[in-house]
Amino acid sequence: MLASIFLTTLIAPGSLAPTELRCEARVDPLGIATDRPRLGWKLEPMAKGLRGLSQSAYRIQAGTRPESADLWDTGKVASNQTFDIRYDGKPLASGQEVWWRVQVFDQGGAASEWSKPAKWSVGLLKSKDLKAVWIGYDAPSQMSRPPDPFEGTSWIWAEKGAPAYFRRVFTLKPGFSKATLWITVDDQFTLIVNGREAGKSDGNADAWRRPQQIDLTKQLHAGENTMQVDARNLAGDSGLLAKLILTYPGGELSELVTDAFWEVAPNANSPFVQARVVTAYGGAPWRQVGAKPMVLPAPRYLRKEFAVSKPLKRAMLYGSALGLIDLRLNGGAVGDELFTPGWTDYAKRVHVHAWDVTKRVAKGKNALGAFLGDGWYSGYVGYGGERRELEGGNRADAGCRLPHGRNL
Repeated sequence: MLASIFLTTLIAPGSLAPTELRCEARVDPLGIATDRPRLGWKLEPMAKGLRGLSQSAYRIQAGTRPESADLWDTGKVASNQTFDIRYDGKPLASGQEVWWRVQVFDQGGAASEWSKPAKWSVGLLKSKDLKAVWIGYDAPSQMSRPPDPFEGTSWIWAEKGAPAYFRRVFTLKPGFSKATLWITVDDQFTLIVNGREAGKSDGNADAWRRPQQIDLTKQLHAGENTMQVDARNLAGDSGLLAKLILTYPGGELSELVTDAFWEVAPNANSPFVQARVVTAYGGAPWRQVGAKPMVLPAPRYLRKEFAVSKPLKRAMLYGSALGLIDLRLNGGAVGDELFTPGWTDYAKRVHVHAWDVTKRVAKGKNALGAFLGDGWYSGYVGYGGERRELEGGNRADAGCRLPHGRNL
């Protein structure tokens, strides 16, 4: 009788397993700004219901390939630390990719299986590593604010301190397609057009700072029309400011503005006299009124074509901007981030972002594009530029920094 005896040696596995590996508190980060990042992980029990578990030691390996240790092997380190463990292996270069894994030992000294490999890549640590220049596009002059709707008007009133009821009789030729009235009064008004109320101020203090835009297309007609404004001011400076804009076929415009041709009386039943011009629009004490319309310029579009003739092992894209940048490669977004590269004190530093675009770069012709916006750098709420330009200064346009195609 032949018998076969098999001796099986059972090795008890550790009760803990390392999971969710992090480098600088991120999963597989790209372009981190240090060559000695901090590593960490979480501990999970190998089975449900286990209690009183703890880590007694760890071992980390890092290398240029998954599951290799040609850059760093800590050996078994007696420690319960699971975060902020500083990489202390071979020196790392800008742009270098590092794979790493960890093994932990439980309270009884039993070792876990190695974790799944994680990775990180080093950013461009020195300014000379970013082989690029700042580029941008100076927006043309038409990007400034549109014309002020009250341009060419005058503030009018009765005698200083007297109540004012204004009237303007005018004749319109037929064919207009739109009639828009811009109006404000220091301080309150009721507008009556051809005997019917057509609009009024909001009744709150300083209403003159909030001009009204009123559509009078249906209230006006060809021939004679009458526009009346019952204006009230309890104290201080008084004035009426208005412009009627009529649009005719072909884009022809006709305007009627507040000027000395308006009539004024203490009330609707009193004799009317010529209105008094207080000051031309823009003069003291009102200057310009209302919220100045914002013109948010369209993003600038930048594009660069490049060719790849050799097989690629890895392609990294690094980019930054003074403002906001949305990078595209061969028609597709390179990442899912918003508001890249993020707010900083631009006088001191600007962040650089990194993307692994190996799968997006094709053999032959490629195209790298960027949408460039003002953001916090030079927008209306930025450090300067757009706002300074609109107040008479110079505009520092947004800019971005992109690697040349040959650096991919």
